[in-house]
Amino acid sequence: MDRKKNVPIVLATENGGRTWHRIGSGFAVVSLVRTSVSAGVVGTEDPEWWWTRDNGRHWYLAPERLISGVLQGNGRYLFWTSDPLTTIFQVRPWPPRGAAPRSCRRPGKCYLPVSAKSRAVAVARVSDGAFSSLTNVPGGILAVVVSRPPSSRARVLLRQTGRNQMIELPTVTGVRMCHSLGQDPAVTWPKIVVFGCTGTPPRATVAWVSEDGGKTWQVYRR
Repeated sequence: MDRKKNVPIVLATENGGRTWHRIGSGFAVVSLVRTSVSAGVVGTEDPEWWWTRDNGRHWYLAPERLISGVLQGNGRYLFWTSDPLTTIFQVRPWPPRGAAPRSCRRPGKCYLPVSAKSRAVAVARVSDGAFSSLTNVPGGILAVVVSRPPSSRARVLLRQTGRNQMIELPTVTGVRMCHSLGQDPAVTWPKIVVFGCTGTPPRATVAWVSEDGGKTWQVYRR
């Protein structure tokens, strides 16, 4: 927050947090994904999604069909899913490479929807559940699959280098996949940790752990 002007601001760092600089202002931020030093997306309360490819020198309003909902990405990958959370989309190419409209070439925010020749492509679907908790992995994304109706079935979708794997985790009776804020999978590739919850409100009581990129899994109770 800019205390003098009482305006929300977006800050960035390129040195691990030692120094910070402003790359945007006027955003009521509810989500932020930085995929590289130059590219990222801000989601706002409106809701709107704004993207940049030059570290905030220009911000472009994204068409809803290009970017929406829950976001995650890294490098040249950006993925998202939105209600009813049954499809994962990938923005291609990311970041967008096409020219912006002439009226949007001055530094600052462009209020015209701009896709710059990128599009959102459906890359994964689930018919008996919903995607949640998108987490970066090398070359793609990991998504928790929440069963509908709720059950102890435990699954994750692993997408890497354009290929999808729907991975069944060992069933633990009475335990459901965690999908609340702060209960996202933890990835330090090739190690993956996925959490299972019990109780109301849900509390993480089980961890599924893979040390080999999802090929084998062990179950640990917390």
